[in-house]
Amino acid sequence: MHLFPKESRLEFSGSYILKNKTENSIDTIHSNFNARFPYEQYSWSADNKLVKRDSIYGWDTYVFDPPILPGDEITLNFSGNRGRRGFTNSGVDMTVLDNGTMIFSSQLFPTFGYSSDRELSQKRTRKKYGLKEDKDPMRPYNDSEGLQYGILGDDADWVDYEMIVSTDVDQIAITPGYLIKEYEENNRKFFHYKMDKPIHNLFAFVSGRYQVMQEIWNGIKLEIFYHPKHSYNLATMMDGMKKSIEYYSELYGPYPYKQCRIIEFPRYSSFAVSFPNTIPFSESIGFVMDVDPNDPEDLDMPFWVTAHEMGHQWWPHQTAGGNVQGSAFLSEGLSEYSAVSLLAKEKGEKQLRKFLKYELDKYLMGRAMESRHEPSIMKTEGQQYIHYNKAGLMMYTLSDFIGKDKFNKALKAFMDMYRYQSSPYADIGTFVNMIKEETPEDLQYLVDDTFSKITLYENKAKSATAKQNDDGTYEVTFTVEAKKVFSDSLGNQTNAKLNDWLEVGILSESDLNGEKIEIPILIEKVLITDSLTTFTYNIDQKPTKAGIDPMNKFVDRIVDDNLIKVEF
Repeated sequence: MHLFPKESRLEFSGSYILKNKTENSIDTIHSNFNARFPYEQYSWSADNKLVKRDSIYGWDTYVFDPPILPGDEITLNFSGNRGRRGFTNSGVDMTVLDNGTMIFSSQLFPTFGYSSDRELSQKRTRKKYGLKEDKDPMRPYNDSEGLQYGILGDDADWVDYEMIVSTDVDQIAITPGYLIKEYEENNRKFFHYKMDKPIHNLFAFVSGRYQVMQEIWNGIKLEIFYHPKHSYNLATMMDGMKKSIEYYSELYGPYPYKQCRIIEFPRYSSFAVSFPNTIPFSESIGFVMDVDPNDPEDLDMPFWVTAHEMGHQWWPHQTAGGNVQGSAFLSEGLSEYSAVSLLAKEKGEKQLRKFLKYELDKYLMGRAMESRHEPSIMKTEGQQYIHYNKAGLMMYTLSDFIGKDKFNKALKAFMDMYRYQSSPYADIGTFVNMIKEETPEDLQYLVDDTFSKITLYENKAKSATAKQNDDGTYEVTFTVEAKKVFSDSLGNQTNAKLNDWLEVGILSESDLNGEKIEIPILIEKVLITDSLTTFTYNIDQKPTKAGIDPMNKFVDRIVDDNLIKVEF
């Protein structure tokens, strides 16, 4: 890979070794490419004929004679270039930037087979071409054929990766792997990287004029590559890497690499993405975000994003789901759970309560904007509001009610069962069954409500009073209302019988860094069977509010009425 940032262009070349791992002969290969930038070289080591080319959408069909037999290997050599040419009718080609280039391998390198991602998805467009209103759904989570292929791409599984990247002499180029060699040639910088173990067939290239924050911690080389003027949150991101490696290694097994690095890229895009030991990270959600570490109301997003992306070093870079429904949860949902758990451990209940509310709001916003139908977590097909936000919220809730040790024991067993496995890949059905094995009988419903149903609560605090006792303690009495409903995929609701474990709590005012904040002083899990229930507690501190689900652990469309002011 040769990057020319000052010229906004690149050149690339490579080779694939492809093996027929099926039990059948293969006589046809469908190859996808970027129609705007066709390959200059595309040569197979086996006899073939190009029988069809769609130059508009970038789709070639090759027929091989003789066919590729089971177990046979062939080689594909390819090369091409890409650069800005004039201007486009819409948007700007941001592939190669003067500073802070970040390119996915899928933008340049060949992929094979049928891709449902390229299907028409808009209802109006599908109708125009005589197609049925909705695309075909993904295969069910237990589909044996779908489990032969990974969610990150069904044309490859675990691949050996080695890459040489060159760039302008004043820049650093990075891709997953260990730096084998760095050298200058013809006034250009060259970086030779190689992974020491197989990775998914998805990677990226980053290049920029970086300063580097570096530390050797517990034998692991930790690095942050950043714009010299964007040093605001480096300490919390470095801390996030350390705390994540320490905590997740304890939960799921050892961190498998000798290095980890975060690389900044410009805010033309606002996301972070995790490759093995390499995490490109947008400046907008970390490096230039204004976070006040002394403000308990200010979410430490750089720490959380780091924790989430570090979770991917286990999910899916060690255990990955198949190309079936629910697999996005196994990657994103379990990384999100990992991050929420670490946030709770390191930042305390105030940040946890606020973050669970953030997850809840994002989920509710997503389901309100849903234009088709809302699936359960078991059937999610890439709806981010489900496999990120709902999953992050409800996995933490499940772990809290089942017991963190039992819940994490199931996660570790699931990780061990599928670590670096392919054909079959992991599936959400097996995951749920392993969670159920660790779940007490009276909480089995909560697992079903979480994964197989769309469950909503309508909880509300009705009244709260308190009086001070002679010994200085306080007697608090409050009444809460609870209601549970199930929703179908279109939002139609039916009432559900209440026999549920929920939480009630009492808040008190506390001083933190000179500011008055409200913190929970009592949280108790209670079995609620009636719509109205009254509770009485004696506490040591003066109460300010009381109510139901004070930490926002359940899906409730209106949480502002969960707590009510305590009257004296």
